[in-house]
Amino acid sequence: MLAVLRRRDFTLLWFGGLISEIGDWLLLIGLPVYVFMLTSSTLAMATVFILELVPAVVFGSLAGVLVDRWNRQVTMVVVATAQGVLLLPLLAVHHSDQLWIVYLIAPAQALLAQLFEPARSAALPTLVPAEDLVSANSLMGLSANVARLIGSSLGGLAVASGGLTTVVIGDAVTYLLAALVIAIARFPRKGAGHGSEAERPTLLRAWYEGMAFIISRRDVRNLLLSTAAGSIAQGMFLVLFVVFVAEVLHGGGTEIGVLRGVQAIGGVIGGFVIAWVGARAGHRSLIVGGALLVGLLSLTMWNSSYFTQAMTLYVLLFIAVGIPGIANSTGTFALLQQALPDEYLGRVMAAFLTVFGGFQALGMLIAGLADGFVDTVVLLDVQAGFYILAAVIAYFGLSRKVPGAAAGRLRNHPTGSIK
Repeated sequence: MLAVLRRRDFTLLWFGGLISEIGDWLLLIGLPVYVFMLTSSTLAMATVFILELVPAVVFGSLAGVLVDRWNRQVTMVVVATAQGVLLLPLLAVHHSDQLWIVYLIAPAQALLAQLFEPARSAALPTLVPAEDLVSANSLMGLSANVARLIGSSLGGLAVASGGLTTVVIGDAVTYLLAALVIAIARFPRKGAGHGSEAERPTLLRAWYEGMAFIISRRDVRNLLLSTAAGSIAQGMFLVLFVVFVAEVLHGGGTEIGVLRGVQAIGGVIGGFVIAWVGARAGHRSLIVGGALLVGLLSLTMWNSSYFTQAMTLYVLLFIAVGIPGIANSTGTFALLQQALPDEYLGRVMAAFLTVFGGFQALGMLIAGLADGFVDTVVLLDVQAGFYILAAVIAYFGLSRKVPGAAAGRLRNHPTGSIK
């Protein structure tokens, strides 16, 4: 792990991403809360969440085409800067009849994020050698959970102390600072903009080629299926979690907030653990073992409610489930980055984000329609079953060794060769 952090340019990318994600969480928590405080409407608050999800589903895969076409460092710098500037119209929102501004800015911000995240993931293999990709991705997962802890806390505090103005100014500063940090990194001149303008396919053709490539690769195809199953589980969890705490554990807002927050602590712990030892386990083991353990720990959580409602037990279980969650996501991204040709990485990463958003929405719909007709704990057992299904798909669908499609690219990697 320390060897990876000693790489200046990776550390700048990592730190820039951390700052950007703090901004994401600050806005994700602060904006809907402000809308609810302004309107006292759950529907208005839910509308903000939905608008933030739509771009990932509708435009995610097209964003990947642009990431593969453009210089990835420039893309991240421009996107982060645009995110900071685009927030400024929110300063004009003071009354409920001005919410149309929020409804325009929220999806626009989410659309820009569809460019930033694939660009960051696709750029990562150019900054570290292949044998360090697991540690590097684990550190990225660690930063995501640290950002969640910091950003979500700051979002609630900012709304309470200064309203939307504090959220907007604080968030804009994080995005602009992230742009500055990433701008001073040195990225190899590769990975985007292949060929001359005349040689480049149209956006539609490039999108089609990316989808055809994904379908033609067994490991990518099966990993997408595994991700889809896990995303359904995540969507069901988001809807049913509040019901479980309120109606099964008889908790209130404090308990809901604590349990949602401590899962990020497990993610931080898992990030450190996987960064130190994850490379020895291998990508497939991290993916399969991570999904399986999340499923089994989830079954333990939900069914423990038949015996006890002691909050201490659930705090410990929620911390624990964050650890294998990081293992699964780390293995997924590391496998893709090591096994795929550079020119397709942006499209593949964007496709995974699209699948995650779309099937997460499907999971929300399943839970929303079934809740009230099926016992909550039974539904949550089904949710855990989707994680186990994700592990089964990965176990039987992924090769035991990393495919060698990217070997030529990695042998020429500026930081080393494949071991």
